[in-house]
Amino acid sequence: MRILENGVYTCPNDSQVLADYISARLRCGALEKRGTRKPIEEDIERLLAMRRPMPTVWSDILAWLNKDGDSVLPPEKAAALRGAVEKLVRPDLDFSLMRGLEPK
Repeated sequence: MRILENGVYTCPNDSQVLADYISARLRCGALEKRGTRKPIEEDIERLLAMRRPMPTVWSDILAWLNKDGDSVLPPEKAAALRGAVEKLVRPDLDFSLMRGLEPK
């Protein structure tokens, strides 16, 4: 996690580094704001405004929003993020060709 945090700090405009960092935070449950770490929703909003990374991150974000996002975020914020992210999810991807990832 620290390596990705350093990557986001040193390369703030690299959307893929930010996407990997968000995915790692979601999978590890590191959603709280700590030290210089921003709230997860701020990182997601920043990623939405950047050049598009590899599409697997959108599935991770949507799964988190559908599972835990409503309990963590205000309802209107969760709904807005869900609406923006749903347009970017690509369920037809062949995940086996992308870094050995399997669909969840």
